[in-house]
Amino acid sequence: MLCDAAGVIPYLSGFSHIDRVGLTDNFLSGRTRHTPAEREEYLWSRVADVYIGYEPPASRDARGPTEDVAMESYYVKTVLLRHELRLIEDRIFVQEPSLLHARMRRLRDEWVLVGEIDWPGVRLWKLKSFVYIRKESPYRELLHQELVKLIARLPGEISLEDNVRVAGPRDVAR
Repeated sequence: MLCDAAGVIPYLSGFSHIDRVGLTDNFLSGRTRHTPAEREEYLWSRVADVYIGYEPPASRDARGPTEDVAMESYYVKTVLLRHELRLIEDRIFVQEPSLLHARMRRLRDEWVLVGEIDWPGVRLWKLKSFVYIRKESPYRELLHQELVKLIARLPGEISLEDNVRVAGPRDVAR
Protein backbone atom coordinates (compact mmCIF):
# COMPACT_ATOMS: atom_id res chain seq x y z
CA MET A 1 0.00 0.00 0.00
CA LEU A 2 1.28 3.44 -0.92
CA CYS A 3 -0.11 6.16 1.35
CA ASP A 4 0.90 8.74 3.95
CA ALA A 5 -0.46 7.01 7.06
CA ALA A 6 2.49 5.06 8.44
CA GLY A 7 0.62 4.12 11.60
CA VAL A 8 -2.91 2.86 11.87
CA ILE A 9 -3.69 1.84 8.26
CA PRO A 10 -0.80 -0.62 7.81
CA TYR A 11 -1.12 -1.78 11.41
CA LEU A 12 -4.82 -2.63 11.14
CA SER A 13 -4.74 -3.88 7.55
CA GLY A 14 -1.54 -5.90 7.83
CA PHE A 15 -0.48 -4.56 4.42
CA SER A 16 3.14 -3.82 3.58
CA HIS A 17 3.43 -0.07 3.43
CA ILE A 18 5.25 2.52 1.34
CA ASP A 19 5.16 5.76 3.29
CA ARG A 20 5.60 8.91 1.18
CA VAL A 21 6.53 10.84 4.31
CA GLY A 22 9.50 8.53 4.84
CA LEU A 23 8.98 7.35 8.41
CA THR A 24 9.43 3.74 7.28
CA ASP A 25 11.70 4.19 4.25
CA ASN A 26 15.24 5.55 4.32
CA PHE A 27 15.18 6.79 0.69
CA LEU A 28 12.04 8.84 1.34
CA SER A 29 13.02 9.97 4.85
CA GLY A 30 14.60 13.25 3.78
CA ARG A 31 18.02 12.35 5.21
CA THR A 32 19.36 12.53 1.68
CA ARG A 33 17.89 15.22 -0.52
CA HIS A 34 16.21 13.92 -3.69
CA THR A 35 14.54 15.84 -6.47
CA PRO A 36 10.76 15.53 -6.79
CA ALA A 37 11.30 13.53 -10.00
CA GLU A 38 13.63 11.08 -8.19
CA ARG A 39 11.07 10.66 -5.42
CA GLU A 40 8.33 9.98 -7.99
CA GLU A 41 10.46 7.41 -9.78
CA TYR A 42 11.25 5.68 -6.50
CA LEU A 43 7.63 5.65 -5.28
CA TRP A 44 6.29 4.06 -8.45
CA SER A 45 9.13 1.52 -8.61
CA ARG A 46 7.86 -0.02 -5.35
CA VAL A 47 4.91 -1.76 -7.14
CA ALA A 48 2.15 -1.23 -4.61
CA ASP A 49 -1.28 -2.81 -5.06
CA VAL A 50 -3.23 -0.01 -3.34
CA TYR A 51 -2.68 3.75 -3.60
CA ILE A 52 -4.41 6.21 -1.31
CA GLY A 53 -3.68 9.80 -2.19
CA TYR A 54 -4.99 13.25 -2.95
CA GLU A 55 -4.67 13.22 -6.73
CA PRO A 56 -7.54 12.55 -9.11
CA PRO A 57 -6.83 10.62 -12.29
CA ALA A 58 -5.98 12.58 -15.44
CA SER A 59 -8.82 13.20 -17.85
CA ARG A 60 -9.28 10.64 -20.57
CA ASP A 61 -6.87 11.13 -23.50
CA ALA A 62 -5.06 14.08 -21.83
CA ARG A 63 -1.31 13.80 -22.49
CA GLY A 64 -0.12 16.85 -20.59
CA PRO A 65 -1.19 19.40 -17.99
CA THR A 66 -2.18 22.07 -20.50
CA GLU A 67 -4.72 19.84 -22.25
CA ASP A 68 -6.37 18.37 -19.15
CA VAL A 69 -9.58 19.92 -17.81
CA ALA A 70 -8.88 18.31 -14.41
CA MET A 71 -5.81 20.55 -14.09
CA GLU A 72 -8.12 23.58 -14.42
CA SER A 73 -10.52 22.37 -11.74
CA TYR A 74 -10.89 24.22 -8.46
CA TYR A 75 -9.50 21.25 -6.56
CA VAL A 76 -6.29 20.83 -8.57
CA LYS A 77 -5.58 24.55 -9.11
CA THR A 78 -6.51 25.82 -5.66
CA VAL A 79 -5.93 22.89 -3.33
CA LEU A 80 -3.25 20.65 -4.82
CA LEU A 81 -1.08 23.15 -6.66
CA ARG A 82 -1.39 25.90 -4.07
CA HIS A 83 -1.03 23.70 -1.00
CA GLU A 84 1.23 25.46 1.48
CA LEU A 85 4.33 23.31 1.94
CA ARG A 86 5.78 23.06 5.42
CA LEU A 87 8.20 20.61 7.04
CA ILE A 88 7.36 17.31 5.29
CA GLU A 89 4.68 18.30 2.78
CA ASP A 90 7.22 18.51 -0.03
CA ARG A 91 7.58 14.73 0.38
CA ILE A 92 3.83 14.24 -0.09
CA PHE A 93 2.60 16.86 -2.54
CA VAL A 94 3.79 17.29 -6.10
CA GLN A 95 3.74 21.03 -6.77
CA GLU A 96 5.22 21.00 -10.27
CA PRO A 97 2.28 20.79 -12.74
CA SER A 98 4.10 18.47 -15.15
CA LEU A 99 5.05 16.04 -12.35
CA LEU A 100 1.56 16.22 -10.84
CA HIS A 101 0.02 15.48 -14.20
CA ALA A 102 2.46 12.60 -14.77
CA ARG A 103 1.20 11.13 -11.48
CA MET A 104 -2.41 11.71 -12.52
CA ARG A 105 -1.77 10.01 -15.89
CA ARG A 106 -0.15 7.04 -14.16
CA LEU A 107 -3.19 6.77 -11.89
CA ARG A 108 -5.52 6.95 -14.91
CA ASP A 109 -3.58 4.46 -17.03
CA GLU A 110 -2.24 1.91 -14.55
CA TRP A 111 -4.72 2.04 -11.69
CA VAL A 112 -8.46 1.66 -11.12
CA LEU A 113 -10.13 4.45 -9.15
CA VAL A 114 -12.30 2.81 -6.50
CA GLY A 115 -13.62 6.15 -5.22
CA GLU A 116 -13.28 8.86 -2.61
CA ILE A 117 -13.14 8.33 1.15
CA ASP A 118 -14.70 10.79 3.60
CA TRP A 119 -12.03 11.88 6.04
CA PRO A 120 -11.39 14.95 8.24
CA GLY A 121 -8.84 16.35 5.75
CA VAL A 122 -11.68 17.43 3.46
CA ARG A 123 -13.04 19.80 6.07
CA LEU A 124 -9.66 20.83 7.53
CA TRP A 125 -7.55 21.31 4.38
CA LYS A 126 -10.01 20.66 1.50
CA LEU A 127 -7.93 17.57 0.63
CA LYS A 128 -9.83 14.73 -0.94
CA SER A 129 -8.67 11.15 -0.42
CA PHE A 130 -8.86 8.84 -3.43
CA VAL A 131 -8.41 5.06 -3.36
CA TYR A 132 -6.91 3.19 -6.32
CA ILE A 133 -6.01 -0.42 -7.06
CA ARG A 134 -3.21 -1.28 -9.47
CA LYS A 135 -4.72 -2.81 -12.62
CA GLU A 136 -2.05 -5.53 -12.73
CA SER A 137 -2.44 -6.50 -9.07
CA PRO A 138 -3.05 -10.23 -8.60
CA TYR A 139 -5.36 -9.22 -5.74
CA ARG A 140 -7.38 -6.69 -7.74
CA GLU A 141 -10.83 -8.29 -7.37
CA LEU A 142 -10.45 -9.11 -3.68
CA LEU A 143 -9.05 -5.65 -2.92
CA HIS A 144 -11.90 -3.97 -4.78
CA GLN A 145 -14.48 -6.05 -2.98
CA GLU A 146 -13.09 -4.96 0.40
CA LEU A 147 -12.03 -1.37 -0.35
CA VAL A 148 -15.33 -0.35 -1.93
CA LYS A 149 -16.82 -0.72 1.57
CA LEU A 150 -14.80 2.35 2.63
CA ILE A 151 -15.91 4.52 -0.27
CA ALA A 152 -18.23 7.47 0.29
CA ARG A 153 -18.32 8.54 -3.37
CA LEU A 154 -17.88 6.31 -6.39
CA PRO A 155 -15.94 7.70 -9.38
CA GLY A 156 -19.05 9.12 -11.11
CA GLU A 157 -20.08 10.94 -7.91
CA ILE A 158 -16.79 12.82 -7.36
CA SER A 159 -16.60 16.55 -8.03
CA LEU A 160 -13.38 18.55 -8.36
CA GLU A 161 -15.17 21.91 -8.43
CA ASP A 162 -15.27 24.27 -5.45
CA ASN A 163 -15.04 21.35 -3.04
CA VAL A 164 -18.69 20.63 -3.80
CA ARG A 165 -19.54 16.99 -3.96
CA VAL A 166 -22.20 15.26 -5.95
CA ALA A 167 -24.61 13.33 -3.74
CA GLY A 168 -24.84 9.70 -4.63
CA PRO A 169 -26.88 6.68 -3.59
CA ARG A 170 -24.46 5.93 -0.75
CA ASP A 171 -25.32 9.29 0.85
CA VAL A 172 -29.00 8.36 1.07
CA ALA A 173 -28.18 5.13 2.87
CA ARG A 174 -26.16 6.89 5.58
